[in-house]
Amino acid sequence: MQYFVVLYCFLVHMSDYQDDGGLQWWQTVQQQENIVGFMLKKGGGGEDFAPLPEGGHPARCVQFVTLGTQRKEWQGQVKEQFQVRITWEIPGERMANEDKPMVISKTYTASLGEKANLRKDLEAWRGKKFTEAELDGWDASQLLGKACLIGVVHTAKDGKTYANINSLMPLPKGMVCPPQENPSVFFTLENFDPQVFDGLSKYVKEQVAKSPEYAEATGRGARVHQPADDIMDDEIPF
Repeated sequence: MQYFVVLYCFLVHMSDYQDDGGLQWWQTVQQQENIVGFMLKKGGGGEDFAPLPEGGHPARCVQFVTLGTQRKEWQGQVKEQFQVRITWEIPGERMANEDKPMVISKTYTASLGEKANLRKDLEAWRGKKFTEAELDGWDASQLLGKACLIGVVHTAKDGKTYANINSLMPLPKGMVCPPQENPSVFFTLENFDPQVFDGLSKYVKEQVAKSPEYAEATGRGARVHQPADDIMDDEIPF
């Protein structure tokens, strides 16, 4: 089953909205200046010194980045997956050295296939399944500015504690997420914007720069490999 996303870009404008626990914002493509859409299709840890506390947190999506095709090794096999990274700010938890909300990110294979982790999380966040029409092309720029309740758990590795997202869901009735503080960032390799790229964190830029799509977008080389059609992100734990 092909998991790769088809890129279909257009300008959208996202209007103001209120967190009322409803699903209306998932049902229409709202618009925002200078935000370029990225269509997801069925065919197709944090950098803070202290980890985000465990538990449920009201959160708001502030960043969507396409990382390009990434090579990963698991159980002796090399996998190639086109990945995206979604970042949320947590207004209720502040960074230690400056008055800004903590953030948390999760990386996904860019697929809305039936078993894809991205589809599972988005449907949990939406509180409903994708329709067949949406699975033929769903604009990911709709995510920016949208609120949810994120469940966070800690894992330990090499003597360090990391915060990881283990659940997403709509805000419970009556719960309100504070207004967004960080700017919305939407970056795609297919519409490469050097200024947006330069504004990404050093870690994210390094990840993007590993992809053949980055080499192609910046004129540093032709695409040298493509993700295999039969690799799905439910097969490996990242």
